[in-house]
Order: sequence, then C-alpha cells, then structure tokens
Amino acid sequence: MATRYLKREKKAIEDAKATLIDASKTDDVSKIQEAIKTLTEASMKLGEAVYKQAQEEQAQSEQQGESTEENIVDADFKEVDPKEEDKK
Repeated sequence: MATRYLKREKKAIEDAKATLIDASKTDDVSKIQEAIKTLTEASMKLGEAVYKQAQEEQAQSEQQGESTEENIVDADFKEVDPKEEDKK
C-alpha cells in the first residue's frame, strides 16, 4: 500500500514539473508561480509519505525485537607508518 502511495506522489510531482516547464515557456508570472506552488506542495507530500513510511518500518522492526542500531564495536588501534613497515 505504501509503495502505491509513493508512486502516486511521484506521478503528482512529475505532472507538476511538466506543468511548470510549460508555464515557464510563457510570460505569465502568476501561472509560473502557481506551478511552482503546486510542485512544492507535491514534493512536500512525497517527503511526508517517505517520513511516515520510515517511521512505520522502524516501529515494525522494534515490535519484532530487531535492533535499529548497527552493531558498534569499540576498538583500539595503532597507526602504522608505511615507511616504517617497509623497513621490517
């Protein structure tokens, strides 16, 4: 369902982009501004959908007991000078 929603939002952005391109070929400033507004709103809806989907996926993984953090290992290291390494 979420993927279908994202595809619909992507199509709305593509349509708004095409409208803006057409409007930019005219001298009608109000038409251009309206097309920019429509494209901005469509982009924001896509951003909201992506954010919501990420939250849902995180909630699902937490419910399943999966860790959302990567395995982090704290380690000590020693820098090795390549010139010193060649002398050995």
